[in-house]
Amino acid sequence: MRNPNTTTGTSWANHDASEARRLSELVDARKRSEQDAELLSNRIALLRAEGIRTEKRIAEARRRAEELINAKRKSAEAKIQRANKDDSEYKRLELIRMRACEQREGARNRIKEKLEWVQDSKMKLYKKARDDRIAVIELKGRQHAEAMRAAQERRKYVRRSHNKAAEARMKLVEDRQIQRRAEMEERCRREEAMMKVKEEEIDSMERVEKCLIRRLQDSQKRQRETYRYLQDILEVLREAVYIGPDDAHLGSPFILPSWLIPYFHNRWWQ
Repeated sequence: MRNPNTTTGTSWANHDASEARRLSELVDARKRSEQDAELLSNRIALLRAEGIRTEKRIAEARRRAEELINAKRKSAEAKIQRANKDDSEYKRLELIRMRACEQREGARNRIKEKLEWVQDSKMKLYKKARDDRIAVIELKGRQHAEAMRAAQERRKYVRRSHNKAAEARMKLVEDRQIQRRAEMEERCRREEAMMKVKEEEIDSMERVEKCLIRRLQDSQKRQRETYRYLQDILEVLREAVYIGPDDAHLGSPFILPSWLIPYFHNRWWQ
């Protein structure tokens, strides 16, 4: 005949091992959440630093453009009034503009790829958090089933046992196990609360990261526009052509297309 005390002790030992596994899994999930939060914080710091550097490059490019235009504007305006549109020059400038459009398209594609990479990383983070929650739910289900089986075994034992001393010893063991289980459940609740706080922190940091990425994209767009504008001006000045031998004594007049004139009068200087 099996010893009732041995059966009860084995049941409680299995329950303690299950509770310990549950606590260990919750602690591991919280630590992974803290590591994810630290990585996200580092990415946010890098984005902020890149935004500051981009603003400085934009200011420097604008300063250089203003210096160049101020030096050439008066002579350029006088020569533009005497110049006539030249078909070959127009085609050359159209080609330059087409190439600039192609470069802008390439930049847009690179930005799109970067945004897709950010979205993919965020989806992986969400999937990891969801998998952790599912693991916790499954663990609770297993623990509930184990508790039900243990309770059933205790009821069977009580029905079979008629010895009051044995019942008293079983009650003492149960009380101790209940106390240990309560302590274990309290630790598990604390771990779950800490993991929830960490997930909320990660969500907040993701919103900050998204805002910084959007600001950085705006800054990079303005930087590209400034560099493109400066490049167009330099190209036009470098590609200047003579009007004819009769006007050679006037210096080196050149022709600018009508689409570039507003840059000297309105667009950049306002």
